[in-house]
Amino acid sequence: MKLVTPSIVLMACLPVFSQDQLAIQFTAYRTATGIRVNGTLRGEPLIGTAKSVQGEDAMHVAHLKGNVELTIDGIRVQADEVDLHLDSGDIEPNGNVHLKPVTRSNQ
Repeated sequence: MKLVTPSIVLMACLPVFSQDQLAIQFTAYRTATGIRVNGTLRGEPLIGTAKSVQGEDAMHVAHLKGNVELTIDGIRVQADEVDLHLDSGDIEPNGNVHLKPVTRSNQ
């Protein structure tokens, strides 16, 4: 019976979310002026810029900071900071938040 208990504990410690189940997937590139973000939100393109990006793997959250601008599904989000909740797809802008519809001509 003692051999079964450690294996059950190890299975309970496995991550709940696999990489394939994340609603937001992106890659961040360093540029001369900050960070460039390219990815998807539930299959829709997500592009943007920020001064910096930090991640919390355990919480599946990416923190974009400093004059953040994201374009997602025809909406431009501008804010001082934005938290991207990778598993749920929630976007949480904070500080000086502006939302603006984007047409193809002004992307």
